[in-house]
Amino acid sequence: MADPNAITAAQRQTILITHANAEDNDVARWLAARLVMAGYHTWVDLRSLKGGQDFWDEIENELRHRVIKQIVLISPHIRKPGVKKELALGDAIGRQLNDPDFMIPIRIAPVPHSEFPPELLRRNAIEAQPSWSACLPLLLETLQDAGVPRSTSGRGDLVANIVAAQEAARRAIVRSPEKLVSNWFDLAPGRPNLRMFGSKGTPGQLDAWLDTVRLPFIRHSGLVATFCDPATFAAAGSRGPTLVDRFNLPFDSLVRGRDDTPFVNRADARRNVTNLVRQHWDLALERRGLKIFEFAAGKTGWYFPDGLIDGSVTADLGDGLRVDRILSGKFKERRWHLCLVARTRLWPDPLSASMPTSLSPRTARSSQARPRTGCAAD
Repeated sequence: MADPNAITAAQRQTILITHANAEDNDVARWLAARLVMAGYHTWVDLRSLKGGQDFWDEIENELRHRVIKQIVLISPHIRKPGVKKELALGDAIGRQLNDPDFMIPIRIAPVPHSEFPPELLRRNAIEAQPSWSACLPLLLETLQDAGVPRSTSGRGDLVANIVAAQEAARRAIVRSPEKLVSNWFDLAPGRPNLRMFGSKGTPGQLDAWLDTVRLPFIRHSGLVATFCDPATFAAAGSRGPTLVDRFNLPFDSLVRGRDDTPFVNRADARRNVTNLVRQHWDLALERRGLKIFEFAAGKTGWYFPDGLIDGSVTADLGDGLRVDRILSGKFKERRWHLCLVARTRLWPDPLSASMPTSLSPRTARSSQARPRTGCAAD
């Protein structure tokens, strides 16, 4: 049997895609087309085996004599007998070539790392989730860093065949539920009524008292509106004028336009409700120790200052997917901080069950430990 080390570098130019045939054919076909278009010589078995057929000899020959990297697509079907044979041989070839990165795992489905085949347990998988294209930048960078040969001429005939087969496969649509990972946060059921108060004092006395209040409120039509109950709101500032309860408006009826008194119209009511929700969001983040940051475009966000949370935080996305992130650090002479920018909207319309807030993570940078207004942001 030939020694894999005896094969010249010129002969080892092929990337082999190991996958479960036929369950993962669509992903393998898509990936092979992208690699070929990038100039890599790619080998993938997309044939449906019939009784009595065995292509193992052909696959073994490719691995032993031509393959320079073996891409392994990880899915719930990874333990099929044919895949296990390819993994065992690929692991042996990688050791004989003294290439610990001979196999490149790509996770195309939410398979926990603990359930990876033994040959892959000590390897980091490239993620192809939530979309297949998520794996391409890191995969192409990995192949380039490994010095995998590529052609600049392209192989149009092979690309055409792969794309044609891919389009044919798209005609078979499989309906399957999936979990949505979103940056929208719904307002919980049981939304509070909007309370509107007048005052037995003068407008000046009311304004002076409101300057001491540290709870969200708005002024409208000479009244004060808040989501707080009368006792809580009256105790939120210093001693002030006596408040008079004027309106008690159910949240859903107000934003749907069924009861928008004393607002001008439904749009006016929704605009003021959105303002109040945003104030509550800001107050919640301030109470948790985040600091406000004003961007050059006028938007504001809340950043994690140094020392608020030490080390990294782990987000559990479900289905075995976990993401670790640090919230602040140093880049050259500047500090950077994760900054949350929220946009509160009444959506969908008509309001059915939620009033979501959309979160966009930004990065605030400063020469100081704390970002200042007007600093650059990503």
